[in-house]
Amino acid sequence: MKFPTLMILAMLAVMPMASMAENSPTTPAADKSTAAPAAASSERPAAKANGAATENGKAAGKANQTEGLWSPAFLGFIGASGAMTIFLFFALVSTTARLKDDKDPWKLSEALSEEASGQLPAAAGTKPALVPSSSRLIAFLGMLALIGVTIGVAYGVLWGLFFDKDLAQLDKIGSFLTSAAVIFVPYAANQIKAAVAAVAGK
Repeated sequence: MKFPTLMILAMLAVMPMASMAENSPTTPAADKSTAAPAAASSERPAAKANGAATENGKAAGKANQTEGLWSPAFLGFIGASGAMTIFLFFALVSTTARLKDDKDPWKLSEALSEEASGQLPAAAGTKPALVPSSSRLIAFLGMLALIGVTIGVAYGVLWGLFFDKDLAQLDKIGSFLTSAAVIFVPYAANQIKAAVAAVAGK
């Protein structure tokens, strides 16, 4: 009777140990399965931070290439704008020198004047009587203003091209220059009036 009793007691003692042995391997696996997503989620912000740092580094490198006193962009702008300025200067000097030619002198006062109305045709080799023209003076001053604006815009365009700036704002300048053409309306009206008077006189 003692032997069966001992066998039963031994089996009852072994069963809890076996159940513990079966449950023990699953716990680390569960820990690993839960630890893996946590590790992946912690790596994602780090990867994003590294990517952002790389992009910032590239942007900083590009800024260093386009900005600065001796950057290629600044030197290119100086070269292009300097060449344009020199060309305009020599073109102005050459034109002024040609207009002051002694063989065929040109006077600004005569250019800004018009023939007096009601006079007879001038004889050969003589100039007709001239009177100052307000419309021509207004057109001349307006032309100088538009030339200055155009040159300034040209420098701004060169700056934007060399330094990779947004030139979308130039669309507004087009409407401004179009509206500035009103300066030439008095001169155009005066010319139309003179043409109509000439046709009516015939």
